[in-house]
Amino acid sequence: MSELDVENVRPVTPDRETLEAISMAVNIRAEQVIQVQHELLEAQKQQDLLDEQEFFAQVSRYWFSFLLILKN
Repeated sequence: MSELDVENVRPVTPDRETLEAISMAVNIRAEQVIQVQHELLEAQKQQDLLDEQEFFAQVSRYWFSFLLILKN
């Protein structure tokens, strides 16, 4: 419910049409922002996964090197 409804105010037709157009534009922009946020979150998840894989690969290399040193 809008503030105008709460105040029991009814705008004239040109104003109502303008308010509806603005409201629609705001809603569309909000949906676009939500989509971009989801894309950013997904990209961050993918980057975190890559970082984790690289970290474990590095630990594995160090561990293998350590074991080789102990063997000799």
